[in-house]
Amino acid sequence: MQYWNDKLKLGKGSRFVKRDLRLLPLTEAEFEADFFLVPSSTRPQELWMGMVITREFDDVLAMDDVQFPPPTVNNLANLLAHAMLRPLTDRDRQRPQRIHLRDRPQWPELFPHLKQLGIEVVLADDLPWFDEAVLEFVQHGTVRHVPLTVMDEETIRDTLKSPFPPG
Repeated sequence: MQYWNDKLKLGKGSRFVKRDLRLLPLTEAEFEADFFLVPSSTRPQELWMGMVITREFDDVLAMDDVQFPPPTVNNLANLLAHAMLRPLTDRDRQRPQRIHLRDRPQWPELFPHLKQLGIEVVLADDLPWFDEAVLEFVQHGTVRHVPLTVMDEETIRDTLKSPFPPG
C-alpha cells in the first residue's frame, strides 16, 4: 500500500519524465492543481480526484482519480505531466510558466524538478479556479455513474483547504 509520504519516482516507469517535458514549449500559462475527496465516497473506498485547471481559459487540462488514497507527491507529478503532455482540451502541449498549488506537506519534493523545467511554483491557501471547478463538479457531476452528494458551497470550500488524512 502507498502512503502519503512515499518517495517521488521520476523518469522511466513514471509519467513525469523531465526529458520529455523539457521538449515542450515554455508558455506564459498558469495552472492550478490539487486533489479533493469526492463527497459521496466513504472509507475504506474513498475516492480522491485530482484536477489541473488553466487560469487563462478556465479549462480542465487533466483529471485523474487516486487508486490508493490519500494523494501522494507521485499522484501530483503524474497529474501535472498528463496536463502538460496530453491535455484534455484541444490546446497545445506546453510547460506553464507558473503552477499554483495548495500548500501541502506532500508536495515540496517535486519543487526542484519543476524549477529545473523552468516552472515557478506558487503556494497558496486559495486556488480560485480549481475551487470553482470542484464546486461545479461536485454540484452537477457524477463519478463512475454514482451521483455525487450535493453539498453547500461553504462546506466544499472548507473541505478543499483541509489537510489530507494520514495514509
